[in-house]
Amino acid sequence: MNRFWITLIAILGITFSYLPTSAQVSDSDAPATILVFDVSNSMWGQIDGISKVEIARDVIAELLAEWDPSVDLGLVAYGHRRQGDCSDIETVIPVGPVNHQTFSQTVNSLVPRGKTPLTEAVRAAAIELSYSDRPSTVILVSDGIESCGADPCAMATELERTGIGFTAHVVGFDVDRIEDQRELSCLAENTGGMYLTASNADELSEALRTVAVAAPPMLRLETGEAETGPSLNDPATRWTVVAIDTEETITADRTAAYLELDLDAGRYFARAELGNRSGAVEFEYADDDAVKRIVLQIAVSLSAPDTVEALKDFPVNWTGPNRSGDFIALAAPGTSASEFSAYARTTTGSPTNITAPPAPGEYLLRYVDASGSRILAERPIEVVFPVATLDGPESVRAGSQFSVGWTGPDANGDYVAIAATGSPDQSGDSYAYTRQGDPGELLAPDKIGDYELRYFSAQVQRVIARQPIEVLPVSATLEAPPAAPAGSEVKVIWTGPDNQNDFVAISKAGAEEGEYGNYAYTRNGSPAKVRMPDEPGAYELRYKMGQSRKTLSSLPITVN
Repeated sequence: MNRFWITLIAILGITFSYLPTSAQVSDSDAPATILVFDVSNSMWGQIDGISKVEIARDVIAELLAEWDPSVDLGLVAYGHRRQGDCSDIETVIPVGPVNHQTFSQTVNSLVPRGKTPLTEAVRAAAIELSYSDRPSTVILVSDGIESCGADPCAMATELERTGIGFTAHVVGFDVDRIEDQRELSCLAENTGGMYLTASNADELSEALRTVAVAAPPMLRLETGEAETGPSLNDPATRWTVVAIDTEETITADRTAAYLELDLDAGRYFARAELGNRSGAVEFEYADDDAVKRIVLQIAVSLSAPDTVEALKDFPVNWTGPNRSGDFIALAAPGTSASEFSAYARTTTGSPTNITAPPAPGEYLLRYVDASGSRILAERPIEVVFPVATLDGPESVRAGSQFSVGWTGPDANGDYVAIAATGSPDQSGDSYAYTRQGDPGELLAPDKIGDYELRYFSAQVQRVIARQPIEVLPVSATLEAPPAAPAGSEVKVIWTGPDNQNDFVAISKAGAEEGEYGNYAYTRNGSPAKVRMPDEPGAYELRYKMGQSRKTLSSLPITVN
């Protein structure tokens, strides 16, 4: 069995299929080849002072110089003709024999201008390849995500379902946001391909080395973190291979991303080491094409509190591979590696801080391998409501001002309040924001009865501390002459609670509570000076509460 390998030849958005070799038969079952070139405006971005489009042109030229003339190739480009046009996708060169000079000149003539219709460009390439009739493989390297509103994840699922052996492999280059990586990785995940990350020029150079077509040796040794999935391909891996039957050391402490060996048939022992990880395998080799995988055991652990308060930062101690893109996540049970409520990159070090989500409940703390979108370790953690306390009096007089001590999150919008027992959490007769300090100053309601003090958390939109409090009745008295001339000023001696904004007013005899004329605030002292109406008649002096305008005491007076 002959197997052929190809390296990515792309910078930020170039995609192409696996190349068939001249040894392969060109028929409808052979993998097709197409190059999809990202010529969107972002290709003007620079790497080490050189624009990405220039780098791409040079790499493609090198590829074309070594191209197997028996292999047909086509070119699809997008974003090169118009600005802001999501339909700017064009088959620039149909699939066919390659004229190296013409192909390279065509690539060099494409000027970055437009948007990134990544999803529809990949779909157009798949259709150009007749993906539903023959095997097709696309490799996408991107520094960003779809900018035209399409859903690459759904498109990948569709191509996988309707195609014959359709596979997309994706390399995310310098893609920092986990959300963006998730969008790119699903292209690979949904088609059975691999998702890899590269965070700098060296890593991208390793991923994009230009080995166009090379037949591997009879045996390939590779490493992985599981029996299936992407290979690690870390150049720091150290290898030892021994022939068991002859005890001959084939190689010892050789450093390479993987090994390609031409061995005789027999039994072998192979060991691989990478940092503090290692693995070994014994196998029988039958002198034919084979790939043997050594699974490296990775020490991954998570340590954090068993319970944390909603929207609070908490530390997570971890050990793990700490590869580019790896992250610690907080997720709901039953979710995939790409679904989470909060995360922190492992590049921030250990411990790292995670912010708990606002919704209390059971969660899972996870170490996620971004390159394979796999969960390497997880442990349960409970998110609980924020904690607060209240320290107020057991009872207060109706309408009086009083202080309430508190402790709590003191988040933006938090407040302490007095409210009727059993009323909705967000209701309150009087409140004070915690940002105004401790203690909070409240006004008791005018209506007597059972109430409660509350600490309301704006973060979780609910009361997180309560304390019962009783509002007690108050009384007042008035003393004034029985009659007074119209328009005169009468001195009214009063006693009463003297709450904030309490006042003594003159009203017509029998008038409604809200009907009154001239008045004087009790805060100005006793006696209060109230001017009589200009119209003679029967009136009442009333002591009224400042909040509700409720009358506590009244005294008849005749205006002459």
